[in-house]
Amino acid sequence: MSESKQKAIDIGRRQVAGVYANALFGAAEAARSTDLVLQEFGGFVTQVVSANPKFRDFLESPRIKAEEKKAMLEKTLQGRVSPVTLRFLKVVADHDRLDCLEDTHAEVRRLYNESKGIVQVQVTTAEEVDKRELKSIESELKAKFNAPLDIELKVDPKMIGGVVVRVGDKVFDGSVAQKLKSLREEAVRNTVKKMRDATDTFAAS
Repeated sequence: MSESKQKAIDIGRRQVAGVYANALFGAAEAARSTDLVLQEFGGFVTQVVSANPKFRDFLESPRIKAEEKKAMLEKTLQGRVSPVTLRFLKVVADHDRLDCLEDTHAEVRRLYNESKGIVQVQVTTAEEVDKRELKSIESELKAKFNAPLDIELKVDPKMIGGVVVRVGDKVFDGSVAQKLKSLREEAVRNTVKKMRDATDTFAAS
């Protein structure tokens, strides 16, 4: 598949996801169960669909009929999620767009954060951060934005190092990212120092 064709497919999927996200958000608001529905939907997408490739392939396969997919959704989710969530997923199955679930989740998360005045932040690092680093990152970002935050951590091994902070379409590569990078460099230095101290102690014994 050509790069241009892949981009067109991705854009089309995001547009469809935007329509479904608005529909889910509206249904959840009408049912006065927004937090519950979005939590259920998010959990299903991240913990079930994304975490189980075979199940994901089943839902996204154009060769499997919508009725079979809906039966599987009901078997998997009946009694575990609210009627609003299950009904929404069945509607998406009817339209054969279960391939849009991850994009829909990202979009509905954005809608929710906007409605609550929450700043959605994506922090990308070259490797996973530990609890201490995460706490430092959260503190630095809260001081920067002075608002409730929804922080999404991503790991990109292709990065040489440092931290990339993205808020919407804006990438912070200045003060915020630099301070976060300094925190990570300090953590690395501390780790190296501990290793050297341990080595020195071993050599002296």
